Amino acid sequence: MCGIIGGAGPGIVELVLGRLSEMQYRGYDSWGIATVKNGVLVTEKYIGAISKTSKDHGEMCIGHTRWATHGMVSLNNTHPITCENIAVVHNGIIENHGELKALCPDFTWTSDTDTELIIALVRQMLPAGDASAKNQEVPHLTIDTLEEVLMKIKGDSAFLMLDTLQEKIFFGRKGATPLFLVLGDTLYLTSDISSVSGHVITIKDGQCGSLDAHRFELDNFDIVEVNNSQAAPSKTHETWFETEFRAQPALIEEALTEGVSLPSLENIYLTGCGSAYIACMVGQYFLNKAGIAAFAYHPSQLPDFATTIVAVSQSGETADVLRAMQGRKTIGILNNTHSSIAQRSYWVIPIHAGKEISVASTKSTACQMLVFARWALLAGLQSDLVEIPRAMRRVDLAKIDLVADSLAEYKHILVIGNGSLYPIALECALKVKELAYIHAEGMQASELKHGPLALVQSKVAVLCLGDCGSAPMEVQARGGLTFSFDMPEYNEVVAPFVYLAAVQWLAYRLCKLKGNNVDMPRNLAKSVTVS
Repeated sequence: MCGIIGGAGPGIVELVLGRLSEMQYRGYDSWGIATVKNGVLVTEKYIGAISKTSKDHGEMCIGHTRWATHGMVSLNNTHPITCENIAVVHNGIIENHGELKALCPDFTWTSDTDTELIIALVRQMLPAGDASAKNQEVPHLTIDTLEEVLMKIKGDSAFLMLDTLQEKIFFGRKGATPLFLVLGDTLYLTSDISSVSGHVITIKDGQCGSLDAHRFELDNFDIVEVNNSQAAPSKTHETWFETEFRAQPALIEEALTEGVSLPSLENIYLTGCGSAYIACMVGQYFLNKAGIAAFAYHPSQLPDFATTIVAVSQSGETADVLRAMQGRKTIGILNNTHSSIAQRSYWVIPIHAGKEISVASTKSTACQMLVFARWALLAGLQSDLVEIPRAMRRVDLAKIDLVADSLAEYKHILVIGNGSLYPIALECALKVKELAYIHAEGMQASELKHGPLALVQSKVAVLCLGDCGSAPMEVQARGGLTFSFDMPEYNEVVAPFVYLAAVQWLAYRLCKLKGNNVDMPRNLAKSVTVS
């Protein structure tokens, strides 16, 4: 789920740095760039957030922002990975890395990454007896050679390879990992299309090509017009999380004015990851109440007979979802309607959330849930959706702060809820883990007594969302402490949105109390493009 970008032409270094900054949500462990200056390869690598560079660079550049998979966070493992005249940036995982590495015994390894294998395989394919095969310059790197490399590796991968000898950028893609070629005065490749406007080519599975400052070489391509010209969002509060949290009521009001076109299906299989999966669970509840057979599954657990699915994703690039789409007819509920999932869906339903920057999802989750609520209403469920934004605005954040202040001392939190609030209990636990780094577990309230009650002691807090039946008394009878939000009663369609806002703010407050980075929680990335 790293971000990669590279291209050739005037101002390319500034373009790469700007887009890398926008792509930090894909990974912010480290970053780096490689450029060609007077035929010499120049690299810069850093741990942490992306910043400007003061060095004088040429008109060809590749860049990378990293979410670590193979190899710990270090400068040696920071991309670009280089060897003599070659630099590589890579997004994805080479699943047969160990097997292929054993085939390159003469290569001198300088990192713990699977990315370096791409260079090693290129060298291995040089003519026998060529002295350059021993870690010297690679002569006449070709697209055919890269296609052979691509055939050898397994897994989802996209890479850019800068060759200073030919002053070209070679590229390739395999599997679900996205890669796009943007056409214009400056040619460039990117793994993120969300900020692109203009003519774009989607690099296909198994394709390789090259570009320089004047032209590109690629077989069998289609050019599409992409328009992401909407103004960049403004941070109106201290953090992007709070900015996006507070935008939710207005976004829902605006979304309700947009027309929505929904398919008619008898059995609906909903799938997503993280908070998108929680939205699927809420969707299952709404649709079931409307008399529609709907089933929420994690992508890897979809049954074989689920031949038509509803894929829910904020980024539209979620690798696990893309893999689950293979061989299936897909309806996409998406924030990015130019994404890989959108391109492979026969029906796309936009959620109208606008660009979301903070890693922990807020407004995208609410807008995904709203699509399902509207779907259920069209099927006959009765509710006034206009009440949702009004009710979300009435959430008393000061009272939630008090609950958070009490919960901050606990290392373990159980979150319970019934009915449409059960998925929100799961979302609360997820948000608390993401932002506050506190172990939390969400569950259906009546399930507490079927095992988890054994965990209840003075060091474990139980947070109750809405009416949890006898569960609070069961906890208190065993010396445990329960906490709850003092919230008005809402119907089963409005309540999940209100409690969603409450648990989002709870996690935010806990995060601030712990002194954690709200927008960039440790070990995480927003767009998960590896399986």
